[in-house]
This record gives sequence, structure tokens and C-alpha cells, in this order.
Amino acid sequence: MTVRAGTTVTWTNHDEEPHTVAASDGSFHSPGMGTGATFSHLFPATGTFDYVCSIHPMMHGTVVVTS
Repeated sequence: MTVRAGTTVTWTNHDEEPHTVAASDGSFHSPGMGTGATFSHLFPATGTFDYVCSIHPMMHGTVVVTS
């Protein structure tokens, strides 16, 4: 996904399995999230932020932050 700097992104677990959101660079990491749980992170600066579910590493994504 692509967002502008200053945007807060919220992830919601709609699955029956627990998941996390963990930045590859260590800049953010959610706790384990059960069904319906959310995790939000503010992206104040531009950059590309790859993330994975630390429980299921094959689940991954990228947040691109533009100015």
C-alpha cells in the first residue's frame, strides 16, 4: 500500500488464527493479534517499510510512504 507521510495505518486480523505485524527493519512490531484485534502505526517520514507476520513469515507486505 502507498500512503502519505503522517498517515496512521491500521491492520485488522479478520482470520481465526493469531497474527502479528513486524517491520523487517525493526521499526514496529505488534503483539500477537487474535480475531478482530487491531494494530496501528504512524508513518511520520517517507520510506519503504516491508513487514511480515512473525508467526506466518510467508504472509508479508510493504507500506510505501510518500511526501
